[in-house]
Amino acid sequence: MGGRGGTSALGVGRSAGITAEGHKSLLKEEMKIVDKDVEYAVLVHPTTGKVIVRNRSDQFAATSGLTGKEEKNLVFTHNHPPHPNKYSWGFSPADLAYAAHNDLAAIRAVSREKDGVFVYEFKRPADGWGKTLDAYGTRSHSVGGFLHMEKQMDAAMEKPAFIRKASKLAEKNPSKNWNYAYSHAAYHLRAEEVAKETGATYTRTKIN
Repeated sequence: MGGRGGTSALGVGRSAGITAEGHKSLLKEEMKIVDKDVEYAVLVHPTTGKVIVRNRSDQFAATSGLTGKEEKNLVFTHNHPPHPNKYSWGFSPADLAYAAHNDLAAIRAVSREKDGVFVYEFKRPADGWGKTLDAYGTRSHSVGGFLHMEKQMDAAMEKPAFIRKASKLAEKNPSKNWNYAYSHAAYHLRAEEVAKETGATYTRTKIN
């Protein structure tokens, strides 16, 4: 499956204020963490490429340990630990909400899949995350505001029309484990929808 606005590995990340140095640093960090069996969070400065935080998580989801204000305008990348069937789920609604809620330049996820290493990227719209926040009913930067936005994004995935579209997409990439194939398709489709609704840019790009 291709992402919205698919690009070459050299092109991904070069908008949203991310320079060549920033992009080079991101790819280097992502290749370091892609095969880790737990999630790592890495925050990178988009212009200098400086690694601000590299944080290992003992839980399912990695966090930087910084506040939203400290993360503003940075690029947050993390790995999705490999599954035996080589399917990544892409961005969850929590990932997308996290990017908008903390005013990130971009959020990225790297995973090793059956046909290579892929980076998923969700980049801030040129006019900011305001449309995303408004579309999902909150301008609040509280924890409650984040959870509300995540819930609203997640709810759209439960609608029958969405389930039918995601199922058809999953059928194009058959797997012995239907749940993983469906989740891969559903999260990919949901990220495309959110990008279209809000003006963000979503890509899925093979880097290795």
